[in-house]
Amino acid sequence: VWLGQPIFSQNVLEDLRFRDFLPVLKATGIRSCWSWPIVNFGGEVLGSFAAYGYETGLPTQSQRELMETMVRFAALAIERSY
Repeated sequence: VWLGQPIFSQNVLEDLRFRDFLPVLKATGIRSCWSWPIVNFGGEVLGSFAAYGYETGLPTQSQRELMETMVRFAALAIERSY
């Protein structure tokens, strides 16, 4: 959300951005995180959509495309709810 761009962490246990959350990640078994900002049509970041996985890895191209579509729909729904 802070950067306004997608962030992909292949292994959250080795990613310094997640160091403050290591106890929770280890306890839950989460190993990967893929996060997309939800951006309105004016460029304002409204929130984020994240997917967590129990295996390490990065999203495939088709997974990225699907998530980008879902994030656009989420932005539209949020904007329409005002």
